[in-house]
Amino acid sequence: MSDSQEQLILSPQCIIEADNSNFDFSGKKVFGINVANHDDIRFTVTHSDGSDITHVEAEGTLQIDTGAKGNKEGTSLQLTSHHGDIAINSEDGSILIKSDGKSIVLDAESIIFKGRKLIQVGDGNTQDVKIIGNKIDALGKSGNIPKVLAQHLLSKSFLGSAFKGTTFAGMNTKHPVFWVS
Repeated sequence: MSDSQEQLILSPQCIIEADNSNFDFSGKKVFGINVANHDDIRFTVTHSDGSDITHVEAEGTLQIDTGAKGNKEGTSLQLTSHHGDIAINSEDGSILIKSDGKSIVLDAESIIFKGRKLIQVGDGNTQDVKIIGNKIDALGKSGNIPKVLAQHLLSKSFLGSAFKGTTFAGMNTKHPVFWVS
């Protein structure tokens, strides 16, 4: 590999370079395309020595459009990680996944949803919510699911049948085993 840096300056806004000896967070730049528009909004593509990073940076919006002339039934955008995870981060905003078509399918051995404040399934326009599984657990200190489960267990039990029509069977008084507030 040569120690000489080469630059092809196509315009003040567009520079293609090779073997830039200046190091950044990912190492020595082996190749780079550096572009800025007249508002000084930069777009860069770099490939570096000293790391396995190829970096694409857009200071404005990076929009990727695919499949305008492709098969409607085929895959238009394929992202593949042969080794390692795929991480999508939003530093100051939300991550929105939307399909105006048929479905959004998450398919894996395990799917885990984590929400520090809320996990919502559906909105006021959702027609059906189906939870299908061989074993379904619902744990919580409050909410309507623990109450409904407690009432259902009591109504199906011997005690529920024995005390049918009484305050005890109607769950109007707190019971230490079944009542969840």
